[in-house]
Amino acid sequence: MLCCLAAEMVEDVDLLVRRAERCLEAGADMIMINADDLCRQADSLRSDMVAKIVGRLGLEKTMFEASSPKISEWFIKRYGPKVNLFVDHSQVMDLECLRGRNLGQNHSSLLGRSYFLL
Repeated sequence: MLCCLAAEMVEDVDLLVRRAERCLEAGADMIMINADDLCRQADSLRSDMVAKIVGRLGLEKTMFEASSPKISEWFIKRYGPKVNLFVDHSQVMDLECLRGRNLGQNHSSLLGRSYFLL
């Protein structure tokens, strides 16, 4: 089960974490948080809030929705290639390259031949 939190701008990260902890106690496997809701402005991610969330919930129980490649890159640089990110399907290959995966010149090593026959 996935629990999604933060539908609006986050002001109180402790409240958000308490809600997330209740979801986990109720049986959720992972908490999804929209990273855009952790921004002061469009280009300023609140790293203090993200650190507090990861510190209390754990990286393995948290998934951040990254609406742009810039945000994905920030998370990978900060938390490593195993950070859980939810991205648009059009950004998956770029995300995997950011993670350091060698996908080959035409990505066939990951997707297989049948993918390119569609």
